[in-house]
Amino acid sequence: MGEHSKARFQMQQEEDGTWTVFDSATSPGREGRMITGVSEKRAHQYVERLNAVFRSALIALPGAELKLMREDQIPDFIHEIVATGCDIRAVGEDHYVVGDADLSVQAYEVAEPELDRIWKEYGDHGHLKREIIAYLHSIGRSYPPPPTH
Repeated sequence: MGEHSKARFQMQQEEDGTWTVFDSATSPGREGRMITGVSEKRAHQYVERLNAVFRSALIALPGAELKLMREDQIPDFIHEIVATGCDIRAVGEDHYVVGDADLSVQAYEVAEPELDRIWKEYGDHGHLKREIIAYLHSIGRSYPPPPTH
């Protein structure tokens, strides 16, 4: 773990050789894994980016207005993420993932600024996690995929 051992977001190598990024501040008994099954290089990228954003947010908090996404913005938010080339899917009833780890390094470098713009434009959406998951299920963006009849 090295330089990431005191940072909030950390990484660890799994038995299969892939890497997992996790939130070290997650309460005991709660799932802290955020990103799994990625290369060491991609895990480092995520950890650096997450910790930088977290530090920036902490600096900006005193007196700053926190922008919150509204529920009616969920469809546009999802559409804009998909338009970057990243997949976004609900995973069960409790999680959703943005598939930027599936992109090539070159495609990620193109998508990253657009994803940054989307995160900034829509603001914090953690309070809408259940609604985002429900919307993703409703449009068939889920894993496992909905059954077809």
